[in-house]
Amino acid sequence: MVQNNVGAFLSTPVRVVVARMDKEYSLQPQPLTVEGGGVARLLCQITAVPPAIITWQRDGQDLPQNESRYTLLDSGILQITDISSDDQGLYRCIASNPAYTRPSSYALLTVKSGTLKSLAIQFLSFSQSIVKIVNESAVLECMVMGKPMPMVSWKRADGKKLSSERVSLLGQGNLVIHSLRAEDAGSYVCTATVTDVTTGRTKSETQSSTLTVYVTPNFIERPVSIVKPTPQTARFLCVVNGIPSPSVQWLKNGKPMYLNGRIKFKTDGELVITQTMMSDSGIYQCVASNKAGTRSVATRLFVKSTGVQPDAPHNLIAQTLSSSSVMLSWNPPATNSKDIKAYTVHFSPSSAGGLESQVVAVNTTEVITKLKPYTNYSFYVRAYSEQSASEQSEVIYHLTGEDVPIAAPSITLTSLSSTTLRVSVEPLPPHKARGKIISYRINYRRHNQAFNNLIEVDGDITEYTITGLQPKQIYDVRVLAGTKVGFPVLTEQNWSWVTQEMPETLNTKVPLPPTLQLTVINATTVKVRWQEDLRYPIEGYTLSYRKQGHPLEDSVILQGHINEFFLSNLDPHSWYEVHILGFNEYGDGLESVQNIFTVSEDHPQLEPIEIVAPPEFIEAHPKSSSSIQVTWKPPMTSRNISYYTVRFHPVLMNGLLNASMVSYVCSTSNSVIIANLTPFTLYEFSVRSHNVKNQQGPFSQKVECRTLEDVPSSPLDLSWLAINAHTIKVFWQPPATPNGEITLYEVLYTTQMGSVKDLDDWQKKGEKGFEVSSLIKGLASNTRYFFCMRAWTKAGVSSPSATITVNIPVKLNDTRNSHHEVLDVHPQNPLLGIVLGISIGVTCIIICVLIIICRNRCCPRPPPPPSGTYSSRHTNGHLPCFHNDKQPDNVKPQELDCFTPMLNHIPTTAMDNHLDTKGGYYDMRSHKVNGFTCPLLANSHNILQVPGKSEVHITENPQCIVGTAEDCFPIPRESIEVQTK
Repeated sequence: MVQNNVGAFLSTPVRVVVARMDKEYSLQPQPLTVEGGGVARLLCQITAVPPAIITWQRDGQDLPQNESRYTLLDSGILQITDISSDDQGLYRCIASNPAYTRPSSYALLTVKSGTLKSLAIQFLSFSQSIVKIVNESAVLECMVMGKPMPMVSWKRADGKKLSSERVSLLGQGNLVIHSLRAEDAGSYVCTATVTDVTTGRTKSETQSSTLTVYVTPNFIERPVSIVKPTPQTARFLCVVNGIPSPSVQWLKNGKPMYLNGRIKFKTDGELVITQTMMSDSGIYQCVASNKAGTRSVATRLFVKSTGVQPDAPHNLIAQTLSSSSVMLSWNPPATNSKDIKAYTVHFSPSSAGGLESQVVAVNTTEVITKLKPYTNYSFYVRAYSEQSASEQSEVIYHLTGEDVPIAAPSITLTSLSSTTLRVSVEPLPPHKARGKIISYRINYRRHNQAFNNLIEVDGDITEYTITGLQPKQIYDVRVLAGTKVGFPVLTEQNWSWVTQEMPETLNTKVPLPPTLQLTVINATTVKVRWQEDLRYPIEGYTLSYRKQGHPLEDSVILQGHINEFFLSNLDPHSWYEVHILGFNEYGDGLESVQNIFTVSEDHPQLEPIEIVAPPEFIEAHPKSSSSIQVTWKPPMTSRNISYYTVRFHPVLMNGLLNASMVSYVCSTSNSVIIANLTPFTLYEFSVRSHNVKNQQGPFSQKVECRTLEDVPSSPLDLSWLAINAHTIKVFWQPPATPNGEITLYEVLYTTQMGSVKDLDDWQKKGEKGFEVSSLIKGLASNTRYFFCMRAWTKAGVSSPSATITVNIPVKLNDTRNSHHEVLDVHPQNPLLGIVLGISIGVTCIIICVLIIICRNRCCPRPPPPPSGTYSSRHTNGHLPCFHNDKQPDNVKPQELDCFTPMLNHIPTTAMDNHLDTKGGYYDMRSHKVNGFTCPLLANSHNILQVPGKSEVHITENPQCIVGTAEDCFPIPRESIEVQTK
């Protein structure tokens, strides 16, 4: 890269490769037997960089170079014609490049005396697809054998003639094309012909090969260096061709450019930079690349100040409002801030290639909406006066707020044993996570069970082991990711269960699970004791533990005679899970798992503490749409349990659970039915134990269960719209309390309004549960219908909605032909319509003529300009353009240069005179345009001025798509208000 104070220039890239060669040949010469006078073809190939040069040896000696019967092709092929006994021997090839020289294995060529009198034509070569670059040479192989020996000729498949100056034959019939051109590409046909001496008949066979010629990029139109004042539009046109079609990339000062709001790459190779600023000055390169090579051309853009350019805004500050909105505030320019009419706020994702957008602000604060959650954006601001625009402010970067994820992570299940299952979580990509994942909810259950167990783990844990499962049972697992905002609410289709069948215990002689007992010694220490089962020998134990929601710590291997161990350095007031299993020569035994809760640090350490263990094997089963039965088993290690407390609450995905939503129920038995629940609602349950001393333990692990569905309430807001004389469209809203998944909506209608309870005689039409409208056809016009609706769930059907009356009023064209009906239209005389149409047209023409006559009398046409021509194009919101040269007919539309921002709306005062820019015109007498008050460029070809002191309010700057003039400016599409003092 070369750089100076003007810019930087990047040279054409040079590819550097390390010379190498494979150790083995991909194709080696093979033994061959040939009759005397025949032909032979030997081949060897090896992968090498740069490509290896292939030479051949016979019996260890190089083949003679001046022997015309030997033809060596660059592809590693050796062709031998008119073979004699002297050609018999051991042949091998030798591949050489700057890195290595490798010989191939030997192949024996045997020459035998001729016995065959005739031999059909046979091609030893194969059809080829050759790719070459223009100006290189191409060799198309064609080698045949036969008796008598065939004659070889070449032709193009498309019938075009071969160039006699650049085409030659090599060896028996190989076609060589020198100095390749693009037009040489195509299909070539090799024809082998032999004439039967006896009969005089001619036989021929053909073989085709394809030649592709790549052409390096060629610049048809090169970009031209330009000088532009700020903030106009700069264009660089770079038209290039080549084979294959080149890709075009633009560089600024040697660095790639990316598409954004101000920078556009057109399909025809044009680079457009709108609202230029001085920082756009530099060297621009158009780099064209294809498989044939890379070429580039450079140009320069110099953006100069107009002399009235305002200072840039400063002190830009961003404040997060939500996951998709940010409020920006800034200070106006330090000088001439009163001249500022508007600001543009530019923003784009910080990632490379992010599309830049912009909005217009009339104050020094602006709220940017519709941003992507948890995405880093860059922001800067520009100020606009009546005459120019500032440079951009300092660029700041700001991260939008977090939101809930939009998908569930993918998981993989692996059975570690017959009772343990490892869950591997694949983290969500950023655009789906929409924040920092701080927690995972692992749901697991027996296959198709009504309830599921719930385990919450930290967001940095991507593997978790579920223990205590049953062998040979099928389990369902799914995981939900959550940010600090909460967890998403996903449908069953978007959050499916992953199923895994646990293996059976392969060996029945492995140790049974030990009897485990845990005792809290202090806030950081737990004593682990166990008692082995002596039915099978035990060589040792494997002990492991983990804090709840964390992965297992490294296992501890203990000898078989040990039955006690202390876990230390634990966290106070925390829940731990302890695992132990025995092993012998037959393998690992079944695992025993228990949970323990450490005490707080301020707990007195006078004696070992016995924690009241929570119940085990918590289960929840829905009994109805408003009740769930919760069951459990007493803890194995705790005694003197007097009663239990069941805690339950609805599951809220946002995590905003308050104390009023949590309920508690006490039970002296191992089962309780929770009633008065909401239908089809997911609830979370956990249970804890109380002993006779009224001491309570920690709550158990959580389970989730959903109440059954119930009958929904009626659909709401039933309405209708007439489509034609016999069809209406009925609309409705879902029930306020669906109490389940709506499976069907039922539209009922009749002409006889009887009892609403007797709906069996009404006509019915069903719609799927996600629909909110239905098209009812075949109705009679001028007939009163009664409509109502019902909704269905699996539990049943709702009561009917409120009844509405439908009547399609239709009036007849002729009482004698009642089948001709018109919806709400009176009969009309066709002749009357024709007369009215002609009258209206004539009236419009007369009015237009009167306006033109009055305008010519009041506003006589001025003399034409002294030189040049102009073309006035009155388009919606665009300014007529004036040129010194005639406008060519084939000029394509372009964006016009503009200094005004993309304005949506600027408030006006009551004193302003509103001017509709849709009727903007150019006054040839005063040489000014309505709504445009001051020049942008002192040396511009079209200085547009309004005499006197004026204030311009620009309400919108549309994209300008008209001619090719460099100095045309768009009139705002909405309006320009001018107040002249």
